[in-house]
Amino acid sequence: MFKSHSKTGDYHGDMNATNFRKWIDEKLTPNIPPNSVIVMDNAAYHSTQIEKKPTISSLKSDMQQWLERRGVQHDSSMRKCDLMKVIDEQNTEKKYKIDEILKENGHIVLRLPPYHPDLNPIELVWGFIIEVNENDDEDEVDDDDEQVQTESEHESDMEIDL
Repeated sequence: MFKSHSKTGDYHGDMNATNFRKWIDEKLTPNIPPNSVIVMDNAAYHSTQIEKKPTISSLKSDMQQWLERRGVQHDSSMRKCDLMKVIDEQNTEKKYKIDEILKENGHIVLRLPPYHPDLNPIELVWGFIIEVNENDDEDEVDDDDEQVQTESEHESDMEIDL
């Protein structure tokens, strides 16, 4: 479980790509069964790309290097706008660092489509937890954390056949 240290108790202010990676390495990966399916939303800290496609704001040299790494022919005298056209013609799939780490550990990552929180059950659970804890004092919150931890451990024993 990731515990927020912010005054509001909302983890979004504490979470970033570094903390998420640490949580994946130290908490998730060692505690899930082999060949697990992990459903991931598109929060920024889940979505650090291995190599982003250049944009028109990129340096010309970065655009050229990106094309060279892919073996794409281009003229070194091309202007940025022309290089961008060549880049846009490349069909490149986004690759995310976290997805690759999980795949290397034998897991499958399914990404939710953007802007569909209704497909993400954690949004419902998170809303419920916030509502329950809204007026609790510190001791009661700690008790609730223990109860959530216990219940989540029980739920993690469930398996879903695909």
